Amino acid sequence: MGKTVFRTGCGRSAEQTGTGSQAHNGLIERGGSEACYRKGQAKRNEGQGEMAAGNKQGGVPRHVQGLFISLGARFGHIRETINGTPSPQLYAYKKEKRQELGRQYREGLIDLYFGDGSFTCTEGYVPYGWQFPGENITIPSACGARLNIRGMIDYNSRYHGFCSTESMTSERIEDFIGRFSLTIRKNTFIVLDNTKVHRSKYMKEMRKIWEKRGLYLFFLPPYSPHFNIAETLWRMLKGQWIQPADYVSTDNLFYAVNRDLAGLVTSHFINFSKRARYVHLFFLITYIIIYYIIVRWYMIMIYT
Repeated sequence: MGKTVFRTGCGRSAEQTGTGSQAHNGLIERGGSEACYRKGQAKRNEGQGEMAAGNKQGGVPRHVQGLFISLGARFGHIRETINGTPSPQLYAYKKEKRQELGRQYREGLIDLYFGDGSFTCTEGYVPYGWQFPGENITIPSACGARLNIRGMIDYNSRYHGFCSTESMTSERIEDFIGRFSLTIRKNTFIVLDNTKVHRSKYMKEMRKIWEKRGLYLFFLPPYSPHFNIAETLWRMLKGQWIQPADYVSTDNLFYAVNRDLAGLVTSHFINFSKRARYVHLFFLITYIIIYYIIVRWYMIMIYT
């Protein structure tokens, strides 16, 4: 985006072949000789066909896939890592305190929410697609509409939050938490990360008022998003609940986001307790089944 990419073709420079990209109404055209274009197009089609054929398997032959599966590997999305590690002492202390809050919540002594922010955007990402000979499929460059989300959820999928197309400032978050503090019926803790909007001077001043109402903020150690169950909410919202048809227009997408978040507990429910309890058992059973199938297949191949 925003960069001009120069390509060379048939062993000659971009100045000789005239292959500098030219933009016309969002479409990209390339110059150059017809023979050179056909040769380059054939190579691109071949490479993209191989990539598309092996995309779901990571481009690995099937017999190698079986070996990977037998070793417990899986093919899936590779997530970005955080840039840093927390202090071991602070991490251990905060982990212990978070576990204590969880225990008090299960005993009904407090309410415990996990707060975080996210967003959805209408600008899609379609890196690959099938193209027939003679076709030149392009995607016009456009600035996508963005909907910012700020919310918090507890272990029973009770959700409180709001959406806005404007920036999530400390004032907006303070207003949201302040109004929520007037509705609580017992001591309530909100788990937050260490972003600047949560640590601002304005938020620090308001904490004294909220604590008099029984609302307390608990900050996670730095670089520890896995302690915040709200991350699971955003992953479910974007990965499962929002459908491809919802991206047809800005209004459709924004409506779908508000619909799915409002439907928590009634139409959508995230069982965090069972999710954490049975995840290891699920992978163990899956591994045993796959291993049994591989062994049976191997024995059949030997004795037939």
